[in-house]
Amino acid sequence: MRINKDYIIKITIEIFSVVFAVLLALWLNERKEAKQHKKLASQAEENIRIELNENLEVLSKAVPRYDSYITRLDSAILTYEQNPQLTKKFNVGASLSVITTVAWETTKTSKAINYIDFDRVMGYSKIYEVHKMYKDELDEYIHDMADKEFNDKNKKVIWKLKRQRKHLSEVQNITKQLNKALQGLRL
Repeated sequence: MRINKDYIIKITIEIFSVVFAVLLALWLNERKEAKQHKKLASQAEENIRIELNENLEVLSKAVPRYDSYITRLDSAILTYEQNPQLTKKFNVGASLSVITTVAWETTKTSKAINYIDFDRVMGYSKIYEVHKMYKDELDEYIHDMADKEFNDKNKKVIWKLKRQRKHLSEVQNITKQLNKALQGLRL
């Protein structure tokens, strides 16, 4: 049986055409997905930028307030230390600043993080780690504030006030760190 040369050329061209069409379709699909991923990453980064700017604004306003609360706590501690028989209740009246991490958490769960530049992800991770420290320290402070009935023995009241001051000082330090980091992160 003899194979016609024209037939072989025709079959080769058809095979090449099919392979080329499949490769072209795969390439076009890959480009479409890359464009969607880039759009998702861009949208996620914009949401993070907005969130971090809002957090910066909140924390900038918190710094003087926290200074005031610490001053009040120092005054109360001094008052209780100087008056061992004092049974007066004391309340700092703290209004705490809450920051959000919704955009960051959404970016992680939506897998948009996979399409953001690695160095930028590292920067965001560091910022949001400090956010977590801030929230954890706030939780500790709130926990201590929950027991604000200070009609116990004087030493216990002083101990509670000093604990609150410690937590609030940590909140204040972390707030300043976050402010500095956020201002340095060209948003």
